Amino acid sequence: MGRAFLLTGAAMATIYGGIVVGIHWYKTSKSRWESTIIAVVFMVALLAFIIPQMLSG
Repeated sequence: MGRAFLLTGAAMATIYGGIVVGIHWYKTSKSRWESTIIAVVFMVALLAFIIPQMLSG
């Protein structure tokens, strides 16, 4: 129960963070494709860091 809740929270935080990073990048670079790629890379990198932490715990 606790782990599923943490994983859901981590996923939501990752998506929110990706959206924030994407919007910020879009405001500075004015390139939609670039900001989308940056946001996706950010989310994947964060999940790649979070998921092993959850599974090992």
